Amino acid sequence: MNATMVDSVSQPRTLAEIRRRWMHDNNELHQARAAIQELKDEKYRLESQLQATGLRESGFVSEKNKAEDDLKRVTTHLAEERILWARDIAKKDRVLAHAKTVQEELERKAIVEAQKVRSELSAKMEKFHVDTDFVSQVQERYQV
Repeated sequence: MNATMVDSVSQPRTLAEIRRRWMHDNNELHQARAAIQELKDEKYRLESQLQATGLRESGFVSEKNKAEDDLKRVTTHLAEERILWARDIAKKDRVLAHAKTVQEELERKAIVEAQKVRSELSAKMEKFHVDTDFVSQVQERYQV
């Protein structure tokens, strides 16, 4: 009798009790499935956001890399322009220095030529004065 009593205690008493337990378990299973679906939906939403964020970040990184490349290109171009500018200025400085040297040489030659002409003119003037004095002396002799 004890064996039948243990069986009856461990087993549900009625069909209603079985149905009630089954309904309770079924309800919990439904709630668990709904919770699992919500978690899957949330996971999908978060993965989508993460992917969108990754794409935006990738876009930002791409734009940043492009900007850095543009900056390098502009910097290189400016450096090349500065080098060309410096060369141009150096060339102009050399041309100006050469022109100044030529000008100084021409001035020296002009001064030497002017001194030579002056000396010649002075000599001619001296000769003219001597000649004029001679002529004046000759005229004085013949007029007296």
